[in-house]
Amino acid sequence: MRVLACLNEEGLDYEIVPVGITSETQLIHSDPNKMVVVSEWMEVEAQKLDPLAMKLTWEFVINPGLGIATDNTDVEEYEAMLAKVLDLYKARLELSKYLGGDSFTLAELHHLPTIYYLMGTEVKTVFTSRPHASARILARPAWQKVVALKNN
Repeated sequence: MRVLACLNEEGLDYEIVPVGITSETQLIHSDPNKMVVVSEWMEVEAQKLDPLAMKLTWEFVINPGLGIATDNTDVEEYEAMLAKVLDLYKARLELSKYLGGDSFTLAELHHLPTIYYLMGTEVKTVFTSRPHASARILARPAWQKVVALKNN
């Protein structure tokens, strides 16, 4: 709905193409028990990782673009909190290849934008010291296409 509202605000033409997401993608599981795990990690991202990652993204990416100095006290606090959350991820990824199990799912997809932005800042070490938490998903060809579009 947000995307449609943006398109309408800009007066852009678009076509809605219905997609049977439950039968046309490997990003979700048809097994409800496996899908519960994916859903849980999507919630961890939304409730634990994303709020901290977004605060750090504001401090390192958005504020400097607006001419606002980075608040190093906030950065230290958020980085320490993010490290604790990523320790949970590390423990999970020692048990399975991906958060949702043995295949790439929506759980990983939700993490891509904020991790991408933070990997370009001084807090990237919080991710690189836990390579399973980022390297595998950032290297995916689909994400690399998104990065290439952004950089062009």
